This record gives sequence, structure tokens and C-alpha cells, in this order.
Amino acid sequence: MWRLALLIFAAHTVLFVIQIPQVYLINANSQNPVELWMVVAKLAWGVYLWALVTPVILWLGSRLPVTRRRLWRNLTLHLLLGVFFGVVQHYGYHEGLWLLGLFTVKAARESLFNLGLLFNFVSAAVVRYATVIAIQQAYLYFRESQERAFRLQQAELQALRMQLHPHFFFNTLNALSALIYRSPKEADRLITQLGDLFRGALRKDKAQEVPLAEELEFLRAFVQIHRTLMGERLEVEWKVEPETLPALVPNLILQPLVENSIRHGLAPLEQGGRVEVCARRRGERLVLQVRDSGQELAPPEARVGVGLANTRARLDNLYGAEHRFEIAALPGEGTVVRIELPFQV
Repeated sequence: MWRLALLIFAAHTVLFVIQIPQVYLINANSQNPVELWMVVAKLAWGVYLWALVTPVILWLGSRLPVTRRRLWRNLTLHLLLGVFFGVVQHYGYHEGLWLLGLFTVKAARESLFNLGLLFNFVSAAVVRYATVIAIQQAYLYFRESQERAFRLQQAELQALRMQLHPHFFFNTLNALSALIYRSPKEADRLITQLGDLFRGALRKDKAQEVPLAEELEFLRAFVQIHRTLMGERLEVEWKVEPETLPALVPNLILQPLVENSIRHGLAPLEQGGRVEVCARRRGERLVLQVRDSGQELAPPEARVGVGLANTRARLDNLYGAEHRFEIAALPGEGTVVRIELPFQV
């Protein structure tokens, strides 16, 4: 409330300062000029009288919003209220001048019952009232549209993220089914690891962004499951700069990239291969990279399935033009996926 009061006071002070040269020139060119301080005092009383009633106008604007619903009724009420405030302003202004000693009793009475002066006050009051209401309604509409856009973005991100869980769980369970008959003990250990991984995923389910350290912790648990499945055929190398660990990244942003490298790049090869996970800071940018030595696909976009398509959509939704997402084939060396984000903690 005090911020609103300061804003109202500042806005009317600006109007007061702007009008001083105008009333000075009018007074100087009149047949009966008065002292400058009296002119400024009258102007100040008129301006700050409006400042006193502005909170009431704002309250009325919130009670009678100019929206499609009951539009004409509320506009009519605002017009009548503008006339009402004009009459109040007229009588309050001249009575106040008399109480402040800036008007004689005779001059105050003549002004109070001057219909031409009353009409001028009312017409000016309607314009001022409408201006205050228009500014308020524009602000309310802008805030509402921003909130609606934010809620829509959160809903879209939530939907995209929820697509990851069934996709990830199905792929892991599918791999587990092949291990049950081949090595029951390994399958039992894998189920335990998978349970820990699912609990971790559920704990961080609500967050849109998490620190990179937390994302890597989850990713290591995910990689451990695939190392159980692939054994020595899977090698993982971590190149993470310590200063990048507090940086915020989208929740579960790296897991689909690593899963994609393992399933499409390394798993089809008899000898397996290496996945390299890199994180580094470049000025105000965070660079994440997942590189594999698996089979090269031409074009690399042939690997894009639910996981990578989902990742691309989430990055677009969260960062817009402030991010980069690239997939490139490395001749004879596999494929690399590179993400560049604003560095923020």
C-alpha cells in the first residue's frame, strides 16, 4: 500500500510541476494577476486533492472492471462516477481555498454556484477519472495476461516432463526383462537400483529447474543401471568444471541425451563404446555436451525420438531464443549433442 501511495504522490507531483509554467503564464497575462505563491498554492491544492481521491477511484476500478462481461453497465457507472467526482472536486476545491485563506467568502460562494465553472470541473474530472481507470485496467490486463502465459508455460512444461517418465521407465524395464533370464542376481540388483532411481525422480518431479550437481547425481544413478546391463562395453567419462555445479538446468535434461547415446549409438555395437558428459562455463553461458563414440547416423536427426524431441521442446519453452540445441555427426567418431543455456544460479 505504501508503494502505491508513493506512486500516486509521484505521478501527481509530476503533473503539478508540468502545470506550473502554464498557470504562471495565464496569471501573468490576466487583467488582475496575483502573487505567484498563491497561484502555485491553488494549483497544488487542486492536484493533490485528486491524489487523495485516486485510491478510491482505483478501488472502484477493481470493483467495476472494464471487461467483456457487463462492459456497458460498468462503463456507464464509471461515467456517472466521473461526473460525481467532478462535482465533489468542484465544491471541495473552492471550499478548501476558502478554508486555506486563498479565497474570500464572496469569491468562494460565487465560484460554488457558477454553472460554467462547474461544467468545466466536471468535464475535466471525467477525463481524469477515465485516465486513471484506463491506466489501471491496462495494468490489470497486462498482469493477467502475464500470469495466464506463465500458467500455460508451466502446464506445457509439466506435460512435456511427464512424457519423459513413462518413456524412461518403459525403456529401463524393457532392458530389465532381458536380464532376468540371463542373470537373475544381476536383475535383482538392477531392480534395487531402479527403485532408488525412481524415488529420486519422484522427489525432484515438481521442480522445473535444478542445480547441475543434482542433475548429475541422478544421471550417475541412471548410468550405473546401464553399466549393470552392458558391463565393460559401456565406458562413461565425466568432464565437469566445478564452477558449473550450482548452475540451474532443466530437470531431467541430460538423462534423455545419455540414454539416446547408449541405446542408439553404443548398444548396437558388439564392442560398445564411450559416452562423454561435459559441462563448462563460457562467460555468462553454460555449455552442456553429451558425446558418444557409437555408430554414426546420417543424418544425426535420425536418432531424434521422444526423448530428444521432448528436450528440444522444453528448452524452447523455458529459454526461447536464449538457448542453443545442436546435434552433430562426427565422421568416424560418433555423435555429439550440445546445449547452451544462460548461466544462472
